[in-house]
Amino acid sequence: FVLFLMYVAVKDILSLGSLFIITPINIALLIGIIVFHEFLHAICHPCLGFTDKTVIGIHPQKMVFYAHYVETMSRNRFLFSMLNPFIILSVIPIVIILLHNRSIIIIARIAILNALLSCGDLLGLIIIVTQVPKNAVIKNKGWYSYWKNNDYP
Repeated sequence: FVLFLMYVAVKDILSLGSLFIITPINIALLIGIIVFHEFLHAICHPCLGFTDKTVIGIHPQKMVFYAHYVETMSRNRFLFSMLNPFIILSVIPIVIILLHNRSIIIIARIAILNALLSCGDLLGLIIIVTQVPKNAVIKNKGWYSYWKNNDYP
């Protein structure tokens, strides 16, 4: 449904092909989106991410950027952290474009690029929603996530 709304909002002014042409503007836009995307993950961590327990970085071998919290988080906070950049940088801009009934190229580009960057977050969100109990806490360790049911001591 969100992809359909994105298509409706940008179909007249933006071809997807132009997003993948390597230009200084596209590179700068991509870097800016990545940095802000990870910041939006981090502000969902305890203390708005301003602790030594939040780490923002890049794994060069895997070409992956990340915002990592080294302690446990509730399942719902973890889900919110995963979903926040998609909502802020993709869904809300598309809603704004649809409400104003006109396409704004830069907002459409940001929304589409971020939606593409959010694929891993959305896949992780689906896995956690379907496999982790609502009252659990989650902890990441390296590339693995572990959960513990909070009902039992």
